[in-house]
Amino acid sequence: MYPAPYASYMLLERLGTGGMSEVDLARRSVSGAGYVRLVVIKRIKADRTGDSSFVRMFKDEARITSELDHGNIGRVYDFGKEGDEYYLVLEYVPGVDLRQLISELAERKQRVPLRIALGILVRVLDALEHAHTKRDALGRPMSVVHRDVNPRNVMLSVRGDVKLIDFGVAFAEDRLERTRTDHVKGKFSYMAPEQISGEKVDHRADLYAVGLTLNELLTGQGTFSGLNQIQILHRMMSGEIPKLPPVPELI
Repeated sequence: MYPAPYASYMLLERLGTGGMSEVDLARRSVSGAGYVRLVVIKRIKADRTGDSSFVRMFKDEARITSELDHGNIGRVYDFGKEGDEYYLVLEYVPGVDLRQLISELAERKQRVPLRIALGILVRVLDALEHAHTKRDALGRPMSVVHRDVNPRNVMLSVRGDVKLIDFGVAFAEDRLERTRTDHVKGKFSYMAPEQISGEKVDHRADLYAVGLTLNELLTGQGTFSGLNQIQILHRMMSGEIPKLPPVPELI
């Protein structure tokens, strides 16, 4: 039931639930000081708290994202433990994700204007460049790869900000939880073939996903729209990208 106290926050409403975690809008306030901040609390789902692999992934997300400091990457404010439960305190971005924008425009038979589409993805690319070239405190390359770039992980704020979020499956050279070669992470409709096959990936996999996202922005539909998962997987593995609908000649 909401509202509900949690650590030093007040949970206000459920924003979403995934296979690994649940996400709530929360408020942090200081009595008598007039200080109020809305944040997002991300927690490992109760039925996953005993899974050491998920716990290590969650710790990796906290550590990797907290190292990144860029205006187009959602920030981590805090990382803590309440009882047996780890939680992340993340930047709240009031607005919609890119998937919502594309869908809402498609319902009106409209598409994202070219200038806006390119402006959004330039900011996503800026965020990725920061992650890909980030060095740790000792000057060593962190080699961060997001591995899950897709329209749902690009937030558009009511102020016009563009934020790349959810580094939950990101790879870095010193992450605690190593991905097994037979364990694919991310949404495979946006994956590069080498990522689907379980090979080690680098920044190029993120750029591949940006390309698929750009196509979706300009056409109003997913690159593999109309295909089932098996067909998508076959196309991705063989590098067979469906013929694209007409896009602006300027591209």
